[in-house]
Amino acid sequence: MKLVFKLTSEDSSEMSVGHSNFKLHYPEVNTSMAFATLEPRIRQATRQYILPHIGSDLYDSIATKYNDNTALSGLEEEFLELLQDAVAPYTIMKALPLLNMVISDMGAMENQAKEGTGGPVSQWRFKNALWAATLQAHKSLDLLLAFMEANKADPLFAGWAASEAYMEARSAFFSSTKQLNSFLNIQDSRTSYVAMLPSIRKAEQKHIQPVIGRAQFDSLATKINSGTPLSSIEKDLFAHIERTTAEYSLVLGAAHLTLVIEGDGFKIIGSGDMFDEKRNLTNNTHSTAIAQLKDQAQSDGQTFKADLIAFLYANADSFPLFKASEAYRPAGTNSRDITCRGAGGIWLG
Repeated sequence: MKLVFKLTSEDSSEMSVGHSNFKLHYPEVNTSMAFATLEPRIRQATRQYILPHIGSDLYDSIATKYNDNTALSGLEEEFLELLQDAVAPYTIMKALPLLNMVISDMGAMENQAKEGTGGPVSQWRFKNALWAATLQAHKSLDLLLAFMEANKADPLFAGWAASEAYMEARSAFFSSTKQLNSFLNIQDSRTSYVAMLPSIRKAEQKHIQPVIGRAQFDSLATKINSGTPLSSIEKDLFAHIERTTAEYSLVLGAAHLTLVIEGDGFKIIGSGDMFDEKRNLTNNTHSTAIAQLKDQAQSDGQTFKADLIAFLYANADSFPLFKASEAYRPAGTNSRDITCRGAGGIWLG
C-alpha cells in the first residue's frame, strides 16, 4: 500500500525519519531513527485504525495523489494533513512497545543505548508516553472523521458517505455522533459513537421495543431512517425514546467498554490499544467517577423510561400500533402502576 509519509531526500544514504515528513506530524520522534524501522508500523497502523473508518478507496485516492505529487485542492490538502496527523500517533502507539527489542538467533534481545546517548526510559515514563500517544491518536482520528462528516456532501467524500461501513454506523433510532452527543457528552467523538453502537442497539431492543411494541418500533424506525417527516406527537415519542436509549446504552456499554473521563464528558478507548491501561493508568478517583457515571445513567434511564411509558398511555389513541400490540395493557388489567405496564414484566430495570 502507498503511505501518506515519504522520504523527502533522494539520497539513498539518507533514509532516516529526519529525511521524511513524519516528524512534521509527530515531532517527538528521533530524527536519526531509520525510516525503515517505522515504515511497517505506519502501514500496520493505517490498516488497523484508519481504513476501517475511512475506507480503502478514499485512502488510496489521496495517498496516490500525494505520492505522485499531484496538485491537491484546498479540501484535499486539509484532509491529507488531518489524515497524517491521525496515522502518526497510531504509528507510535504500535511501535513503542517493540522499539527497544530485536529478534535474533538467540531469541528476543533488548537494545542497549550507546554510551553517551542516553539509557532505557523508566517504566512509568514509558507507560505515560504510550497513554499520551493513544489519547492523541484517538483525538486526531476524531478530528479527521468530524472533518469528513462536516464535508460529506463534497464529491471528495461522496463514496465514503455512501459506503456500507458509513451507512451501517446507525441503529434503529441513532445515526450520528452529534445525536448521541446531545444526550451523552462523548466529546463529539465518532470513534466513541461507533464503539457505543452495539450497546445502543441492545438498549433499543431491551428497553424500547418491549415498551412500545414491535409494530410501533418498526414503523417509527422506518420513518426515522428513511427521512419521512414525523407528526408532532411522533416527534415527542421519538424524543422520549432517544433520551431513554442513550442512558441505557451507557449502562450497558460501561460493562465492557474502556471509558476515559475527559473534562465534563467521556471518551471510549479500544481495550486492545494498551496492555494494562485499566490496572496501571486508571487511578481510583477515575474508577469512582466512571462508577458514578454509570449509576447516574441507570437512575436517569429508569426515570426517562417511566416518562416514556406514561406518555404512551396518556396518548395511546394517537398510537394505534402500540394500542393493538402485545405491549399495551389497558387500565384495570393488572394492579401495577401505569409506569410498570408492559408485556412480560416490569420495564424500569
